[in-house]
Amino acid sequence: MAIKLSNPKTFTCVRCGIKEEALPTGMTDLMGGTHYVYTTPKGWWNITTEVGMVMFCSDEVVGIVTDEIIDAMDNSVNSS
Repeated sequence: MAIKLSNPKTFTCVRCGIKEEALPTGMTDLMGGTHYVYTTPKGWWNITTEVGMVMFCSDEVVGIVTDEIIDAMDNSVNSS
């Protein structure tokens, strides 16, 4: 029995709000259930905060200081 992996997931950038869909790359058994496994879209990246995972598109340049996400450009201007 073949399982068709056609259940897309939408990734949303927390900074600019751009969205990109990705298809599952596989399936895994987790805590007694079968779940889809997704690969982050090319160029996207994420961090894990106290409230959960936060996604950024490839156009976003940020720095992380004491659990706050700030613009890298603003940080360099404020430190000079």
